Amino acid sequence: MSGQAQATIPTHHRSIQEKIETGQVKAALAEALQWLEIDPLDRQVLDQAATCYRTLGDGKTALSLLRVISQHWPDDPQAWGRAGAMALLLGDREGAAHAYEQAVKLKPRSAHALAALNRLAPFQRDGRRARLLRQITRNAGYPSGERAVAWNALGRIEDRAERPRAALHCFSRAKSLSPGQYHPGAMEALLEAQKALYHAPKPASGGARLIFVVGLPRSGTTLTESILACHPQVQSIGESYALQESLAAARHLAGDAWGWQGLDEAQWKALRQHFLERAELLSDAPVIVSKMPMDCLNIGYAAHLWPEARFVVMDRHPLDTGLSNFTTHFHDTHGFSKRFDWIGHLTRIVEEATQDYREKLGERVRIQSYRALVQDPPAAIAALLDHTRLDWCDACLTPERRPGGIRTASLIQVREGINQSGLGTWKAYNGLLDPLVAALGGDAYLDAWAARDAAREE
Repeated sequence: MSGQAQATIPTHHRSIQEKIETGQVKAALAEALQWLEIDPLDRQVLDQAATCYRTLGDGKTALSLLRVISQHWPDDPQAWGRAGAMALLLGDREGAAHAYEQAVKLKPRSAHALAALNRLAPFQRDGRRARLLRQITRNAGYPSGERAVAWNALGRIEDRAERPRAALHCFSRAKSLSPGQYHPGAMEALLEAQKALYHAPKPASGGARLIFVVGLPRSGTTLTESILACHPQVQSIGESYALQESLAAARHLAGDAWGWQGLDEAQWKALRQHFLERAELLSDAPVIVSKMPMDCLNIGYAAHLWPEARFVVMDRHPLDTGLSNFTTHFHDTHGFSKRFDWIGHLTRIVEEATQDYREKLGERVRIQSYRALVQDPPAAIAALLDHTRLDWCDACLTPERRPGGIRTASLIQVREGINQSGLGTWKAYNGLLDPLVAALGGDAYLDAWAARDAAREE
C-alpha cells in the first residue's frame, strides 16, 4: 500500500489492523472496544473487533458484530457474506443460508456465496445457479480466485451427479487458477536431515500439557480435534501458527535449522512463553490442543519444547486423503494439493517422517486410524483419551456439539457428527487416479498400507 493510501486510513484503524496482523489479537481487541465506546457504528472497527473475537474463539460475539454490520449496511453483499461464513463456522446452517441468500440477491454472480449455498443445499446440475457458476468460469474479467471457487463448486455438482471424469476436469481447472507451489527436492532434503540430525530429548516433566493433532490435511485432524475439544479439561487453539513461529525463533537463536536441540533451559523457557503468547489462550483449562495438520513435520521440535506433550497423527486411506485434497479449494495454502503426483509425494514424506518420530519418541506419538475412529467411535475414543491422559467423557462422542467455531475446510462434515461417509470416497474415481497411485508407489504400497491400517484396531 502506498504512503498516500495509508494516509487516508484513520490512525486507529491502522493501529488495530497492525496488531491483528502481528498476532497481538487481545491488544487489538482492547483498542477496538475502546473506539467502539466512542463510535458504536464505526464499521471498520466493528469488522476488526469481529475478526479479533473470531480469532480468539468467541464466534458468537463475532457473529453478533457481523450481523450489526449487515443490518446497518444491508446493501453490501460482502457484509452478508462475512456474516454467512461466521454462522457456518458456528454450525448455524439456517442463519448461514439466509445471509448467503442476501449476498446473492445483491450480487448474483458472487462465486463465494454461490459456492457456500451449494454446500448447504446442493444445486441441480442443469439449474439456474449452476449456469451462473459456469458463466463466472467463462468470464476472464473475473479475478482468478473467484473463477477457481466457481470451478470447484461445479466439480462438487458433477461429483453429486456421479460424473467423476467431469468432476475431475472442474477440480483441475480450479487448481490451475489457485496459487501455490510444491518442491519435492526440498521436502526430501528436510526428511533426510530429520532422520540424520534429530535426537529425542531426555525424559523430563513439567510445563503445560499439550496435545498436537497432526497429519496430512483432510486426514481427519478436525474431527479428532473436535472430539478432544469436547472434554472439559481441554481448550483448543485450533489451527495456530504458534509452534511454527516458536520454531522460527528457536532456529534464529541457534543459528541453524537443527541447532535448537542444544539450547539451554533459559532459552527453552523463553520459547515456551513465546508459544503461549502466540497461542492466545482463552481459558484456564489444563490441557491445550493444537491442530495444525502440517505440524506433523515439526513433532520433534514440539517434543523438546513441551516435555509433557502427546502427539496424534491421523492416518486415512491415502486415496481418500489425496482425492479430498485435490477436490478441496484451499484459497492460498497447500500448494502440494494442485497435482496428484505432488500429493502422493508429500504423503510418502509425511509417512516416513512420522515413522522416524515414532521410533525416536516412542509412546508419545500415536498413529490414529481414521477408519477405526469412525467405525467404532467408543473404542477408538477411549484409546485416544488414554493416550492423551484424559479421563473418559461422554461428550467426546458428539463432536458436532463442540462449542465455538470450526475454522477449517471440514467444518460442514464435523457438524454432521461421526460417520463413515468419508470412507472409500476414492472408489467412485477408480481408474482416474493413476498419477496419485503411481506417486504413492503403486498397488503394492496400497496393499501394504491397508494391512497396517487393519492391524490398528483402535
